[in-house]
Amino acid sequence: MKLRRLALIAALAVSAFTTSASAVTLTFEGTGQSDGATHVAMPANYGGLNWSDDWYLATSGNFSTIYQNTSNFPSGYIAAYNAGGALTVSVTSATDIVLNSAQFRGWDYFNSVVYFTARAVIVDGFLDGNFVGTWSTGLTPGSWTSLNFGGTTVDSFVITSTGDGHSWLMDDLVLGVAAVPEPSTWAMMILGFAGVGFMTYRRSRRDQALAA
Repeated sequence: MKLRRLALIAALAVSAFTTSASAVTLTFEGTGQSDGATHVAMPANYGGLNWSDDWYLATSGNFSTIYQNTSNFPSGYIAAYNAGGALTVSVTSATDIVLNSAQFRGWDYFNSVVYFTARAVIVDGFLDGNFVGTWSTGLTPGSWTSLNFGGTTVDSFVITSTGDGHSWLMDDLVLGVAAVPEPSTWAMMILGFAGVGFMTYRRSRRDQALAA
């Protein structure tokens, strides 16, 4: 009974003192682009992340004028996109991050014809070089779709597009910092496991004495 009680205390200590992940939404606003700007490269280390070369920023004003934009961007007037319809783009992080969700949409219309739009995006997540999950969603020109990543911890992800063309937009990328134990948590864990070990040792010695 005491052994189980100590194990429970150690487990509760870990859950009570672990730093929870805090979420942040990357809206791509405040990057210095005026509405109507075109072909603007993603700022280096935006959001503390490393973006591959084909990440660019689009503005709703530009899409309204050229591509007959049919819906507003989720946040403000700037969204990210894969320049030139790049088949794959990637994001890497120096630290572990939590993938929560993002908004995607297909390219808009041009002269009433769907213009080089991707039909779907596939997101593959990786952690320490190992594949950890894949998520996908179909795309509709002019309509935003939310893709939920289930709070998966990664240090990089790759987006691949499919369809007659490969162009898409992304906005409101919601990320979190992976939860890590605080110093007090490690201390409680060590004390808990030491207690479990001591009780196991005492029980073993008692059993040996009774057997003798």
